[in-house]
Amino acid sequence: MQNTLQNSTKQEPAPTTLMTLQRCTENRQAFNALVKLEKTLTVSDAIISSPLIATQGLKKDVVGEIIRILEFFLEVTGKDLEDYQKQVLAGDLYEKFKTDALEDIVLMFKMARQGDFGKVYKCDTFEIMNWSNQYLDIKSATRERLISKRKKIIEPEPSQGKYFTDLPIMLQEKFENIVKPKKNFIPRKASEMMTTEKTIRDLEKPKKKQEVLTTEKSESLFNYDAFLKNLQTNVSKMYDDALHKAFENTTKSTHPEVWKIFNNEIEFRKKTKK
Repeated sequence: MQNTLQNSTKQEPAPTTLMTLQRCTENRQAFNALVKLEKTLTVSDAIISSPLIATQGLKKDVVGEIIRILEFFLEVTGKDLEDYQKQVLAGDLYEKFKTDALEDIVLMFKMARQGDFGKVYKCDTFEIMNWSNQYLDIKSATRERLISKRKKIIEPEPSQGKYFTDLPIMLQEKFENIVKPKKNFIPRKASEMMTTEKTIRDLEKPKKKQEVLTTEKSESLFNYDAFLKNLQTNVSKMYDDALHKAFENTTKSTHPEVWKIFNNEIEFRKKTKK
């Protein structure tokens, strides 16, 4: 048999302050409702969850409940206003708070009663509207704090870097397997350096027919002119390090022609670089 039961326990939205006050047929009931509201109501609540006065219905209906909130304040503080003063003041408060909430008016009177705006010496339209301005400044500051707090939650601070040893063991092992060099593998950069070094050594190493031996027998077999000609041709192919090292090892007084070839090449490279 098909289950025809449906969830009929849909939660109804909580009544607003305006709706609660409108259900009170007597001022005493409304005053008791305001006492309960004041115990838990905060400025943050008024910002986050309270509907704007302008969206609460007809102006005359909202103004009637503002009068009740005003009368609650007057009774608690022992102050008094004429009926026409209450009506005019309630209309002014409506205009002042129409883009805020009815709960803001409740909180404003509570804070005034508790001395947050200074000692209550008198109670008239000018004084109460001054309280309104001070309250709205407090509400604005509270709103800014809520916005800043929300930004911190949405945009968390960038996490700080960790040391390799702070990583989980499995992640450390995985990383080591990635970077571990393979057998007989030489990195490209190292290979290039080795090749360069070998080239320098080859240029520095005289060819067999260019070797200058100190023995008289070798000097008789050595063609010095051919050596100078070959050196003049190949000196431009030498790396800077090899060229300077060969120049430093050549004595001008002993081998002036060789010294001159090296020196000319060094001076030429200096001019070229400039």
